[in-house]
Amino acid sequence: MKHTAYQKQTNNFEKIKDIPTELLYGTVPKHPVFLTIILITCQRFGYFTEAVASILKQKKVDFVWDIVVMDNDADFENTQKQTWISSLHCKRIRYYKNTQNLGHEGNINRGAQLTDAVWISILHDDDLLADNYLQLISQYIKACANFKKPLAYIRPRHLYFKDRSEIVKNGFARDIEHTRWIRPLTMAECLVKGCGPTYINSCGTLIRRDVFLKAGGYDKSYDPIGDAVFGLSLMQNYTVIASGRVLGFYRRSQGASMKKETMLRLLQADYDLREYFYSLSTVGKVFGKVFRRTQFTLSVARMKKNAQLAHFEIPREEIEEIGDLEQGVFKAFFKKELLRGIRILVMLRVNPSQLIWREKWIA
Repeated sequence: MKHTAYQKQTNNFEKIKDIPTELLYGTVPKHPVFLTIILITCQRFGYFTEAVASILKQKKVDFVWDIVVMDNDADFENTQKQTWISSLHCKRIRYYKNTQNLGHEGNINRGAQLTDAVWISILHDDDLLADNYLQLISQYIKACANFKKPLAYIRPRHLYFKDRSEIVKNGFARDIEHTRWIRPLTMAECLVKGCGPTYINSCGTLIRRDVFLKAGGYDKSYDPIGDAVFGLSLMQNYTVIASGRVLGFYRRSQGASMKKETMLRLLQADYDLREYFYSLSTVGKVFGKVFRRTQFTLSVARMKKNAQLAHFEIPREEIEEIGDLEQGVFKAFFKKELLRGIRILVMLRVNPSQLIWREKWIA
């Protein structure tokens, strides 16, 4: 992928406009909705029911919200999900089914078109929301009301899990108290972090719907890092924030993301995106010259951990076809620690008035 392609903007809704989507359960709300949770799904019925349960166990909030289920399984003879949803008798839920599989990005884009909510929240059918997600996310929105750039995107923190039993405690989701800040993301932080802050558009990633539509939705050509590219593209004109509180749970399953081919594609895409950031300024070029190998080595280390979970190894020669690894144990350690220090300094440069602490405003 040529990194200059990140500068283009495409109307991705045009790509799916001729593919119908049918409403099989629920009714379109007559009153304004503040937030819609878009649950994207395809098969995986067991995981799907857990995801829905995590949404329905949300603590009480003072705004109108609903759920739009987007089923990408075009087999209309399979009515298992529709039957199960109907049995819930929940007026918040609308269940849609695409007549053709729109792909991951297209399914989210269609979901955004089918709601008039101010905000859309994205959840994959194998992931879960914390039970206080809606409470906290609404308070984040209020807390950011006076920022110079309007708020458009909230990237929640998440924990990884394999099985729901790992996070069940006292009913459902455990209350995780550490790391209570939220803060705006900056391009400088993305440079030193290797562009990771806006990855993973699930677990409650929140986007202002009108901004999402104006930006053209998610672009499949950026797969598998379309979520990162989209979040980063908003930073010039909008506030993009990261939450230190855990708001969702990301399932490490044996799906496509845990396959060797996908991991290598992600590693290549990571590398290309970093090269783009290096090219943006003189500082970026110098930073890339010093830390290119260090950042790539750290990306490889993360990929190897996932590969171990999936019980396979990725040969070094396949990795080195993408980029050069840091050489020398001492040099690698020194540059990694130096990079960590730079990350901390960059994060501390955020305006203190924009660091929102839980003790001040969360009951």
